[in-house]
Amino acid sequence: MFRNRRKSVVSIGDIPSLNEDYDEMAQSLRDPLFPANERWSDRISLWAGDMTTLQTDAIVNAANTSLLGGGGIDGAIHNAAGSQLLQECRGLKGCETGKAKITKGYNLPAKHVIHTVGPIGEKPDALKSCYNSVLDIVRDNKLSTVAFCCISTGIYGYDNGRAARVALETVRKWLDENHEDAMKIERIIFCVFLSKDDQIYRELLPLYFPKAKITSRSEQEKQEESESVVNAAKEDANKLSSAKAAPLETQAGDGSASTTAIAAASSNHDKAQSDLDSQGSGAPGHALEKTVRRSISEESLDKRKAEDDIVKTDTPNKKPGGSKRNSTDFENEGDTKP
Repeated sequence: MFRNRRKSVVSIGDIPSLNEDYDEMAQSLRDPLFPANERWSDRISLWAGDMTTLQTDAIVNAANTSLLGGGGIDGAIHNAAGSQLLQECRGLKGCETGKAKITKGYNLPAKHVIHTVGPIGEKPDALKSCYNSVLDIVRDNKLSTVAFCCISTGIYGYDNGRAARVALETVRKWLDENHEDAMKIERIIFCVFLSKDDQIYRELLPLYFPKAKITSRSEQEKQEESESVVNAAKEDANKLSSAKAAPLETQAGDGSASTTAIAAASSNHDKAQSDLDSQGSGAPGHALEKTVRRSISEESLDKRKAEDDIVKTDTPNKKPGGSKRNSTDFENEGDTKP
């Protein structure tokens, strides 16, 4: 599988991030298990190939408790790194299951090797501990790029699919819980060698690192239309506020014009409200929606106040009590003696 020969070095620039590679991922019919986070997806990669060719700050070795080399990826890393790696590992005095230790990379393109001991058999807590221990070492040593192998699969007996789920969930939670430190990491690579592992990760990655929703052209047009309606409603509300502040006799004399303005504002109000109701709170313009609804509410209040003022000033032939004035009232006023 792995041979001791000079191989082409693969740099981070040669490996697309998840954001750049979504089109190659399987479209899952299941809902994502975590919310979309474009920053994390920009830091995650899936790469199929020989891990010993990766030029990263660190690669992860699925080691045994002795750290003295073994079969599979463990033997391949020791073979590519040279005898100096074995000498340094002897000084580490082994490693417990679920823990991790770091060494130099020596003849590897990678600067360091992080050795972690995965569980034999399916022990989720121990496997989670492996991934957390590695990421803690990455943070503590201020490393910016790291590549994981498929820990505990193969001869260790962990089912490939279930191991991948543990890996993805643990890494995602670590990123979420260590946001400040996670932002300093440039890339986390899930390195697979077998085609079945490649297929498994392509199916599972969108569940743990879902693609951020991109607003479609129709949604953008709908959002722009809503903004236009709201601006019109605001403009009408301003006109009504100005009408309300004008002298009462002016409002009374121009009651029909004010009524027309109110009708126009009502139309804009109803259209804006209808547009928002059809979008729902999950629409891409949810932040805009809050502003729109607040503007509509303010416009409605101004409209009602203006209507009240017009009603008051548009009925000069009414007494304070509300009954109409008749000819007798005017005659009595004219007969009033000094």
